[in-house]
Amino acid sequence: MIEFTKYSKIKDNYLICYFGPCVEYLRQLKILKNILEKKFKGLKIFICCKDNIYNKFKNYDYFISENNVKDKKFNFSYIRELRFNNRTHPIEDFINECEIEDITVSTESSGDKTVRCVILSKALYPTISLNQNQIELLKKIGLSEGYEVFIDQDIENAGLVMGVESDLLLKALESGIETRLLPTGLGTNIYKKMFPNMKILSFK
Repeated sequence: MIEFTKYSKIKDNYLICYFGPCVEYLRQLKILKNILEKKFKGLKIFICCKDNIYNKFKNYDYFISENNVKDKKFNFSYIRELRFNNRTHPIEDFINECEIEDITVSTESSGDKTVRCVILSKALYPTISLNQNQIELLKKIGLSEGYEVFIDQDIENAGLVMGVESDLLLKALESGIETRLLPTGLGTNIYKKMFPNMKILSFK
């Protein structure tokens, strides 16, 4: 039983944990945090992840490492762990559970468009990495549009980013870089809902 005075201080603190390897799920939670808090007014969302991933998000004070959550678990009224069930996308499932229909994310253009195109070919399960044929098709698209094409490099200063569901693809979208998704995983639907202006590629 928690003391009422203690509970009154933590009652609005909600911790979402994901301890899997897919960094993109954590970035999606980061991007959707404001939408969740707007839906549930007064709620404060915190996010917990594995220690080896925490460094990517340590500059955000609402992120907590797995190692530290043990000491801070009494700072939250509820702790929810999201897991991949080998069938559906865990972040999409969570958003559906929250009954949030509009998860459109507002982004601003990254500014002057460069001729640097980055293809992101590598993915983590359940998303499948691109095969060589798919990479070549994406290269042709980039080259035909006047870009210099780079494979699996940093997206900084890119004018176009194409590839699979991944942390870097989300980072490009979040940064306002023109981004195109080649679906090889389970997240196409939630990507479309978050970024409706993003182009979905299809190779037959």
